[in-house]
Amino acid sequence: MKLDYFEGIFSHARQSLNNIVSTERQRIFPRSSKAAEKLHKAPSRLTPSQRRLTIGAAVVVGAITAYATVSRLFTLFERRRCLRLIQQCEARETELFLFILPRSPWAPSLSPACTRVETFLRANGIPYTAIETIDPLGALNGELPFLIYKRQRVDQLPKMMELITSEFNVAMDSTLTRDQRAIGASLRCTLEYSVERLLYRIVFIDHASLAVAQIARALHMSHLRARLAVRGYVIKLKKRLAITAYGSLVSKQCENEFLQDCEAIEAQIGHKRYLFSDTTMTSYDCAVYALLVSFAYMGSHASLSAACSTVADSAVLMAYINRISKRLFSDIGSGFDVARISFSTSCMDRSDD
Repeated sequence: MKLDYFEGIFSHARQSLNNIVSTERQRIFPRSSKAAEKLHKAPSRLTPSQRRLTIGAAVVVGAITAYATVSRLFTLFERRRCLRLIQQCEARETELFLFILPRSPWAPSLSPACTRVETFLRANGIPYTAIETIDPLGALNGELPFLIYKRQRVDQLPKMMELITSEFNVAMDSTLTRDQRAIGASLRCTLEYSVERLLYRIVFIDHASLAVAQIARALHMSHLRARLAVRGYVIKLKKRLAITAYGSLVSKQCENEFLQDCEAIEAQIGHKRYLFSDTTMTSYDCAVYALLVSFAYMGSHASLSAACSTVADSAVLMAYINRISKRLFSDIGSGFDVARISFSTSCMDRSDD
């Protein structure tokens, strides 16, 4: 009797345990879709506003990814093309190749530094080939201009001027006195300090559409590719401007510095044809011309900066700039019409006017 009593107790306990295990098994591993639906509620559906936000986020992410991909592919393509071109130039040891920022309707180049080297070459009758680009891949310092001559790649203005002077026996400053050299160096340095960065700020940063239009036109590329190229150039340009005291100035402060420099240039020229003579150009004329020519011919863009009207309204400065333009850049045409300029232009010996 006792044995039957204990068997009843254990049988009841075993049945309860089996029921618990069975219930938990069905909860964890439902045998039918209906059971699964009961145990797991379906997620709530997105509202229309949530759906729009989700789609918008997906579009933005896709656009950013596509932009980054296109930008990367464009950069790789341009660098391969540039490297191939540099190799071709290095193979032609007896020729001088000058890599510059593209030409513009108001100057031989968007860069005053590029215009300065080209003016120096033309003023001394040195044959060369100008190659327009926006990629300074071949320059050791990562900036334009740079030149290739006798398999040498030379960048930085002082080094380029030194190489040209020594290789081609340039003596255009030989008649200048010590005082004249000091005056010329002072004018060049003060003008470089104010003008070059002001022009870059106007064309590439404050009104980047100007640079995009000229680069697309000169390099025969789409506006999208030109915008990508300008964007990359501006990133480097801002870094370079940020490390200088002048880079922290706003455009209005830049213009005030520029106005004072123009007055000094006018006083030095006076009634002469050039800075120090009525007959002979010097390397300082090349530098001053390169720094002023863009503002002289930016007539339709005078509203962008007071610097444009300052030069255009000066009879002394305009006569000076027009004189050098006619003497050295007559092949480019009146007003530097970029539509008439080929991708690469050559300059041979030129006679004075």
